[in-house]
Formats: sequence, C-alpha cells, structure tokens
Amino acid sequence: MQANQELAKFFKILTTSVDEYNKVYVSTVQAYNYPVTAFQWHPEKNAFEWGPKAIPHTEDAIRVTQQAANFFIRYD
Repeated sequence: MQANQELAKFFKILTTSVDEYNKVYVSTVQAYNYPVTAFQWHPEKNAFEWGPKAIPHTEDAIRVTQQAANFFIRYD
C-alpha cells in the first residue's frame, strides 16, 4: 500500500499483521479526509466465536471488540 502513492495519500495505516508465512500486511486503514475505515480482520470474533482455540477471549481481546463496535456506532 505504501508503494502506491494514491493509496498512501488517501489512507492512513492503523494496524498491520503477519500472516502464516511471516509476510506483513495492512490490516486496518482509515481515510484521511473521508469517513472510511476498513478492516482486514473480524473485530467481532473474540466476543462471539468460541470454536477455535486460537481466538483469544481475554479481557483485552473483548475490549478491542467493544471499541470497534463503539467506533462504528458513534455519532459525530
């Protein structure tokens, strides 16, 4: 994303992650001048998906879920 000047001017990188091959990818972005935020992950998983053991259910993990939900329903 940083190599593409148009994307880099439009979006601010908020988070990155590492895949199973140790390759870094952009996982959350936010537009500088528009109300656009994009996730490449599932913020609801920690609170609502209880099958796989790899999904953490710690207090911090649940707080991230709640903060993401609050972000989307906030009123400006």
